[in-house]
Amino acid sequence: MRAASIALALGVFTSGLFSGLLAAVLFLLQKLLKRMSGADFTRVMQRFLPMARKAPVNQVLILASVLAPVAALVLGWRDADSPRFVLTLVGVLVFTVGTFLVSRYGAEPVYDIILGWNAWALPENWIAVRERYFRINRVRLASSSLAFLLLLVAVMLPERGQP
Repeated sequence: MRAASIALALGVFTSGLFSGLLAAVLFLLQKLLKRMSGADFTRVMQRFLPMARKAPVNQVLILASVLAPVAALVLGWRDADSPRFVLTLVGVLVFTVGTFLVSRYGAEPVYDIILGWNAWALPENWIAVRERYFRINRVRLASSSLAFLLLLVAVMLPERGQP
């Protein structure tokens, strides 16, 4: 197995783990959060967000999900016209835009808004902000899952020069 395949396999592994983490947030945590009062939602999120946004597992999974496929692309640049290369490129772009950039420029500002709330005197638009948080998570789950599938198909394709 070549270094490009190892890097690509690492990208498959980490993007799959990140998708699973987001699925847990979406299908477990969000269901609970949706049923909570505004004050309870705020208190839970104000405890959860500082820990979750700085969690090393999040940072490692996101960085590895971007950097490992990029390494595979750099190592396999001679096969830039192959389906494997194209799927890897599209997968890393989907993950970078739909997960990394949406997290940085979509989720992080929403986190700051929620962290600034007073649980006993919520702003009038708190439900709209909560729904925006939920939508952002759906976008990130869809993009990380699509990236995972693209990378998975890419890693299953044979390398050039391999049987």
